[in-house]
Amino acid sequence: MTMAHGVSQYQVNPARKVAGETVMSSIDVTSREIRSREKLQYRILLTLTYPLFFVVAAAQSILPGAARADAAGGRRSVFRRASVLANSTIPFAFMG
Repeated sequence: MTMAHGVSQYQVNPARKVAGETVMSSIDVTSREIRSREKLQYRILLTLTYPLFFVVAAAQSILPGAARADAAGGRRSVFRRASVLANSTIPFAFMG
């Protein structure tokens, strides 16, 4: 990708009007489709793995060190802990 006067050769064209209708470039449509697919994949992965994170959060609350962890991070329900664990772990599946 070359830069000429601060402009990329892969610059995305904005929507333009053709015969009175707004036409989006294929790059815009493709990136929108990709984001939409990734959101769907994230939701599916979250739905499938949430029970595992719930079990881990429940086990953490039963273990002896849980009282100290609650004091440091505030008291959270098991459901909230599972949600925090899932939302901090799953995004790593989409990196790279």
